[in-house]
Amino acid sequence: MSSIAANEQHQQQEQSDILRTAADIGAAIGLTPRQAHYLASSGKLRSIKKVAGRYWASKAKLIAEISGE
Repeated sequence: MSSIAANEQHQQQEQSDILRTAADIGAAIGLTPRQAHYLASSGKLRSIKKVAGRYWASKAKLIAEISGE
């Protein structure tokens, strides 16, 4: 595989790793959207960031934070 193709594949994987709403974040960790919103707004989960009024998180980083890695 060429380095360009490998780079494009890596970018696609990173994009699919991004959770863009409290509902997506909650679903990824087994919570309701309301519970995820509370944890995000209270700062209890540091891997969730608020950008332009929306919560964003990397699924891999979120799961690592929850599992204590």
